[in-house]
Amino acid sequence: YLDKYFFRKLEEWNYTSEEHSTKAHTNINNAFTEFKKWLDDNIQTDLDFAEKVYTVIVEKIVFLFHVPETNAEVGLMFEVINNRGKKLSELEKIKNYLIYYAEKSGYHDVKVAVDNYWGKILFNLNACHQTSNEDENSFLRYTWIVFEQTNKSESYHVYDNLKIRFPAKHGSNWQRLKLYIEFIAESSETYNKLLTRNLI
Repeated sequence: YLDKYFFRKLEEWNYTSEEHSTKAHTNINNAFTEFKKWLDDNIQTDLDFAEKVYTVIVEKIVFLFHVPETNAEVGLMFEVINNRGKKLSELEKIKNYLIYYAEKSGYHDVKVAVDNYWGKILFNLNACHQTSNEDENSFLRYTWIVFEQTNKSESYHVYDNLKIRFPAKHGSNWQRLKLYIEFIAESSETYNKLLTRNLI
């Protein structure tokens, strides 16, 4: 889904549509806008600038390409790499854990629930402009307090508490975890309605 949007943007830099509906789409759009401005500004002072940039990209940039053997390895790589880079929201981190959980525990209904509901969650949060890390963290805290009937201080560590309550092993309570994913999705829709008065 993101790939289609990205490649369409490569063909039409000004392309926007109903697809421009999540934080990821907004980030892609912002990146294209920023790079286009940078290129245009530099080309005005140096007509060969675009060719120089192209040469650097083709001849000097090197990528490491590694295909993980299992989905469980994907989860571990995500955790290790992203703990060293850009700070992620708790919502982004639990999505990765849920996929890892499904693979490690063998409860693939959890992965199906993520596939079915995560787009809806992101769409609703984007629709009501709740896309910063703090916005997503606040939203997730509210869902955790209500769903787990927990106290406010525990809700500040949803990712850590989720891993404790639902360890990635066979025999853990995957049905309740699946219900939590569905609850987050329903809550995101309610959040959107409350903050924007949409769909009422």
